[in-house]
Amino acid sequence: MLELPPITHPRVSEFINQERTKLFELIDAFGAALHIVFPEMVEKNIERYRLVFNEKSIDGTIRYAMKANKSEAALEAVAKQGIGVDASSLYELRQALSHGIIGHDIGISGPMKDPRLLLLAI
Repeated sequence: MLELPPITHPRVSEFINQERTKLFELIDAFGAALHIVFPEMVEKNIERYRLVFNEKSIDGTIRYAMKANKSEAALEAVAKQGIGVDASSLYELRQALSHGIIGHDIGISGPMKDPRLLLLAI
């Protein structure tokens, strides 16, 4: 069988190597996989998107999909970078607003929206 090794960011590899014992302790304690977020990497990815938009003269909007990652740390990085978010639930909209992301920078997507979400979005 063909093996495809993971492509791992050097920061992630360093973290795993330095904290391997602690990571396994946390996995045992929670009884589940861990989701570890590096906010500085979120910020760097936003910067890379902006660079491509500028280089290619793209007039576009960068929005962070909250559904894909509900990390408070990632959302803080998004707010710090001044980009918008895509919220698909009342919880996500409230979370975005509570992190200082303003209304016109928040998109609402997806089917079957709760009337309370739509009212707050308006």
